[in-house]
Amino acid sequence: MEDHQDVIKQIEQIKPGFVGVEMDTSACSGKADILFWYGTHEDRVLIEDILAGDTFYGIPYRLENR
Repeated sequence: MEDHQDVIKQIEQIKPGFVGVEMDTSACSGKADILFWYGTHEDRVLIEDILAGDTFYGIPYRLENR
């Protein structure tokens, strides 16, 4: 994630305060995934357009409506 802060910032700027990114290590010891959260379906579509793949540079991710 550190190497791709520019992409993280681009996602967070979709709607500051209503779109965010978190590293989630709670699922399994020693492993992690990235949680991208958003407020509206339109936000999700924009996130998916930026990610354009099934992983975030090889890291699994999830999308969550909050």
